[in-house]
Amino acid sequence: MSTSKPVEWVTALIERFEDQLPIKCGELTNPMRSNLEQNKECLIALSRFKFSLVINGLTDILKTIDNTRFGGYDQEKNIYESYLIVLDAVEQCLANTKDLSTSRLDEAIYVNKLLPVVCKLLNVPGDGITVQQVRQLASNVLFALSVNNFGTLFSKVVSRLECLIVSGDETCEAGDLDLIQHMNVDMLKLTRLLNEEVQKWRLLKKFHHTELVKSVEKAIWNWLDTYPEEFTDLQKRPNAELSDNCEKLFELLDSFGESNRRKVQYVWPLQMMLLVLCPIILEELVYALEKGGPCSAEHLRKRNFVDALKRQLHAQVLGKQHSAGGTESAAVVTFVKLCKAATYINNKDSNNVLFVMVQSVIGDLKQILFNPSKPFSRGQDKINFDLELMIEFFLACLRLNPHNNEVLKACLNLLSPAMFHYVLVKALYRIITQKRLAWWPQIDIVYSRAGELRNMFTDTLNKVSQSSTFSTTPLRISGITGVSTLKDILFNQQLRSQYSQAFKSKTSDRLAYDEGPNNRELLLWIVRLIIVDPYLMLHNPNKLDHETQMSTFELINGLVSLVHDTSMMPDVAHTAMESLLVLHETRNIELWNPEASINTFWSISSQ
Repeated sequence: MSTSKPVEWVTALIERFEDQLPIKCGELTNPMRSNLEQNKECLIALSRFKFSLVINGLTDILKTIDNTRFGGYDQEKNIYESYLIVLDAVEQCLANTKDLSTSRLDEAIYVNKLLPVVCKLLNVPGDGITVQQVRQLASNVLFALSVNNFGTLFSKVVSRLECLIVSGDETCEAGDLDLIQHMNVDMLKLTRLLNEEVQKWRLLKKFHHTELVKSVEKAIWNWLDTYPEEFTDLQKRPNAELSDNCEKLFELLDSFGESNRRKVQYVWPLQMMLLVLCPIILEELVYALEKGGPCSAEHLRKRNFVDALKRQLHAQVLGKQHSAGGTESAAVVTFVKLCKAATYINNKDSNNVLFVMVQSVIGDLKQILFNPSKPFSRGQDKINFDLELMIEFFLACLRLNPHNNEVLKACLNLLSPAMFHYVLVKALYRIITQKRLAWWPQIDIVYSRAGELRNMFTDTLNKVSQSSTFSTTPLRISGITGVSTLKDILFNQQLRSQYSQAFKSKTSDRLAYDEGPNNRELLLWIVRLIIVDPYLMLHNPNKLDHETQMSTFELINGLVSLVHDTSMMPDVAHTAMESLLVLHETRNIELWNPEASINTFWSISSQ
């Protein structure tokens, strides 16, 4: 059948895949999920031979999901989970096209069919974790789509720019301009993009300038993440065409920022990134600012720009600025971006001018962002943006100078604000889970701080338990009979599945953290750290045998207490169960107490 009727066979497989999605059959059991995963893998493999057929079928499924009406929380959850499954399949199918040659007609058909569906998912409403995952996967799909179809996507961006110019209407939506921040761009494509923006800038309305600025900055970061070797090479061999476009755009942005002070929070970071892409100009500016050297007339505005930002930053340290909510906060954001960009250069190249500029501002940034007596804040409505900024700066400090523990110490101090602890835990999680450059330090650099991390876990657990009706009864889960011990959950596959489903049925996915991280959310991320790297909590250097056993016992006992609470904190409880499973893997049991692993295992588990 697969040889005589390939189209019918693929179509039947796509239909079967669709029928197994949560929007068709409801919440998935483990066997159902396994069957669905097998069909997905089969479709991905088939896409190497019948790409257009598979991708068009998956696009039709996305349209079907989009047309499904919300009917309560369960249906909403099934819709979003279906999106995640199908988008993941689409992304992996597109990854297969790197080695395939498709006709221009087929290419045009599937791009024009897929693009509107995926673009709609970039702005899917909601703040829940799953919603954020849908947006991220949609972005990943566009990124993969642009690898072989950059010309098509770029043409849509250019067409949208021309449409906005012709309409002259500020209320006209930016539309396809959003594509800029999701495309795969190397240095040649980035240069082409900047050149197009320079040509069209003066013809656009101010409202669209702001949208364009945000998208272009994101495109530069995408380039750094995807082609860091090009950035490294750029430092040694500057690109004249790229530098020319960066200079022109910098001047345009400078004029725009002067007449729109409320927009500098978007404009200044991009201006700084444009300077970073011009190593020769940056060297002249650093020499003029740090060593009092001459500065040519053509670069005087750039020198004044950097100098003014440094003055604003230092004034904030001295307390001469009233708050972090005005243009002074834009200076903080701009220099954090500078520090982050510097991490993409090997720190062994200490003569790079980027490092010189970073060293002139990093001390002030530490005082502003990690001052325990005066936590950084731009207002309650920007708390999540502030946390992200602090995480980026924490990572930059660690990568630029791994052995300077100043910020790390502030974050580990139990008397520091809770947001410091949250920043630390989220940053460590990223170090473990995200792609890294060769010279970035690995997580083992903080293994020596395991004791302090365990103290943070215990302290946070105590705060959470004191603020809630925390269960301390033996482990019994409503709706699951016969479960009374942790051993049952850890080693009985059927009960583990039931247990997991019981948690998921009670867990609200609609989490919004507009008020910033609370102790429960901090506790959740600490437990997630245990899952991705148990040694981070089990490391016990220079401790006696009984002390090591006691610290492991306290850690596991704390996790068990979390598993009890399914009503108040179902997400934390479920994550704690997963962490206990990880800790009970053979290789991790040996870490409980390397000097007496078996005795420690029996002693702790028997209690």
